[in-house]
Amino acid sequence: MKTEKKIAFIFLWRLNDWGLYKRRHEAFARELAERDCVQSVLHIEYVSLRGLLSLMLKWVKEKDRSLRRIYATHIKKGFSLRPVAADNSNKLFIYSAVFFYAGKNAPLKKISDIAKRMQYGMLNRFFNDTEIRKVLLVYPPSKYFPEAIKSIKHDVLIADLVDDDISRAVEPTKKMQLIENYKNILPDCRWIFSTSPLFKETYKEYAKQPIDYLPNGVDIKRYLERPQENNHQRNEKKTIGYVGIMNKEVNMELLEYIISRNKNIDFVLVGQATDERLKDIKGLTSVHKNLFYLGPKSHDEVLDFMEKCDVLINIKNNDHTTSGADAIKIYEYLATGKPIVASPMPPADRFAELMYVTADKIQYSEFIKAALAENDSELRRKRMKVAGDNTWDKRVDVILERVSHLTNMTN
Repeated sequence: MKTEKKIAFIFLWRLNDWGLYKRRHEAFARELAERDCVQSVLHIEYVSLRGLLSLMLKWVKEKDRSLRRIYATHIKKGFSLRPVAADNSNKLFIYSAVFFYAGKNAPLKKISDIAKRMQYGMLNRFFNDTEIRKVLLVYPPSKYFPEAIKSIKHDVLIADLVDDDISRAVEPTKKMQLIENYKNILPDCRWIFSTSPLFKETYKEYAKQPIDYLPNGVDIKRYLERPQENNHQRNEKKTIGYVGIMNKEVNMELLEYIISRNKNIDFVLVGQATDERLKDIKGLTSVHKNLFYLGPKSHDEVLDFMEKCDVLINIKNNDHTTSGADAIKIYEYLATGKPIVASPMPPADRFAELMYVTADKIQYSEFIKAALAENDSELRRKRMKVAGDNTWDKRVDVILERVSHLTNMTN
């Protein structure tokens, strides 16, 4: 990829979760930092002072060493005056923009505004090379972004849409706030891409321009380098694994049905759970002795866990709350080559010939039995081949090709 000038990417991400889930934004940042045409990548997350103190408490209480290291990194980037190098890289940096006060007290608000301006000013000094073309990549919606876009110097503004937040919003006031945020940001972008074809039409009204479709992906190298276990040759109890955040999108009725109909199989859940779902899970584990919840794990530990499973499942709802999604776990499941049983939420619907896909709970349970009985090396190879065709580096090739054109236009 040739450009007249090197490119620096600045990511504006709306949550404070670097390293915890290795989502799309993080995968893009890491892959871009590996490219020769990219001078550097700065990934900015937003955190309140209360959130920073909460992270310190999590770090103190956490027993898992991997998660402790991640929380320690968050604390470091939250208290650092300058961006912090990530992954021992000299091109990838992470930073927490800390907001100290969001109330109505005038003196405190003024102090907080001064602190914000100081942070944005420091970030601008971090990229003080005029020979570098700066690309600001934002992930709306966020109430912080309109001000940040005005304050952070950049040459090209682009946006990545990853969730259909408007469809998920229940309260009319909240929905209107989201729409206004999109309307304030998207029309000023030189390029907009998204995880789902759904955005091409439903968000075009707010964007005032076309929206390209760029699906999620997987870091296939991490899977090819790992030893492959043939779990179907083992004699011990079979294991069904689920990986991902457990929130209101998880179909708890489906989960209860399949664990109650397959008592001779262990079902193991890994990932962060909301308070509501944690209560539901505890209720199920007290009744069903074949259900286990391991809590949140680092991404490396998640890969180890998936290798130990016989079948991998996705139990998310297939409705308006997930219609704009593109579950990364499906790409990661495919990369293992293992049998997969999933609801039809994207992208499982696109790969139905490689996995067992259904919205019917009775058929879902039958598919689990079929998946456990599967012994098809060719199907395993096809799954891994499809994962290899949907890698993050291929997605970044698309980004760089478009951004190269946009930045050269600004010369």
